[in-house]
Amino acid sequence: MVETITFKKVPPYPIMPNIVKLYISKSLDSEKIYNQLFFLSYSSCLDFHKLYTSNKHIGINFFSTQRKSKVILSNSLKRPTNVYLKKNVIHNEKQLAFYVGLALGLIPEVIRSDRNEHIKIHWKNILKSYKKYYKKEPYNEQYLTNTGFDFSSVMIYNPYYGSKNGKQTFVSKLYPYYEKVISIFKHFSYNDIKRINYMYCGNICRKENQCLHGGYFIKTCDGCRCPLGFIGNKCENIDSEFDKCSPKNNFLAYSFKKNLLIKNISRFCMYSIKSKKGRKVRITILNTKLSKTNSCDKGIGIEIKYGKDKAAKGLLLCNNYRNIKIPAISSEIYIIFSDYYPNNLLKLSYNEVK
Repeated sequence: MVETITFKKVPPYPIMPNIVKLYISKSLDSEKIYNQLFFLSYSSCLDFHKLYTSNKHIGINFFSTQRKSKVILSNSLKRPTNVYLKKNVIHNEKQLAFYVGLALGLIPEVIRSDRNEHIKIHWKNILKSYKKYYKKEPYNEQYLTNTGFDFSSVMIYNPYYGSKNGKQTFVSKLYPYYEKVISIFKHFSYNDIKRINYMYCGNICRKENQCLHGGYFIKTCDGCRCPLGFIGNKCENIDSEFDKCSPKNNFLAYSFKKNLLIKNISRFCMYSIKSKKGRKVRITILNTKLSKTNSCDKGIGIEIKYGKDKAAKGLLLCNNYRNIKIPAISSEIYIIFSDYYPNNLLKLSYNEVK
């Protein structure tokens, strides 16, 4: 899947006002590749321009192959990045996004150096020839430290990638909840785009990033691009469209447990639970009921942002569950409840811990 790729250096692609030159073989569906790159022209300092002949110098070439799909990254202005794609990859949005991500210098989520905090690798289930794809990779650490492990990233493997016995090659620390939703994310996540910005645009804004809740500078450096649910020049506020659902949307956690019941939601709603400084919030999902299950891709689900990085996708619940214990990691937790039909509920308990 990632054969012959090296992660030693970010490809030296030009940034705006210059362009990254793209060549896409006529035997590939160029529109599908453009669809993966289109948003980057608006949300990063990269811009792309199509060529009708392949690049000989820095740029990206997409070729068709009948062999193994692979990416050979450029590390020189004198050489292009070459991407070789099988036809079945072009017709699989998530796989295509993965290879485009590799071509831009992103690394697979599973080989992050901090991956053991979030997943467990089952080495006994991995084919010997695939174990190299699960080796931790320290490259890009300066960019990854600004973003948390993200199960919504297009750079995360299928949990059965390289399996020799049909069993999962890795599981999340909150198995099986994350595994149920990995497949629905088919385009660059907020954090994927944020990492691309750090790699190529990080030196444009010559001032400290003061964006909150995982935000990052927009191209003009005079404001922040915010993750879903947050607004403000520094992403300091909850979007007012998200906090009109209940008389109270913000809660404080204490040492003793309290219960919170949210029900009959028919829009996007956001809630926060915060602890005192130096303490963390612990919650247990006691019961969930959605108007329709397995419909997170249609906007029906509950997201629990319990990690330190509020830009990373939280635990996404797309079914009805009981008794899910959420690790106490952060001093603040955000809950995004989204449904269209008011036949739903979320009941949880919360308290603060050291």
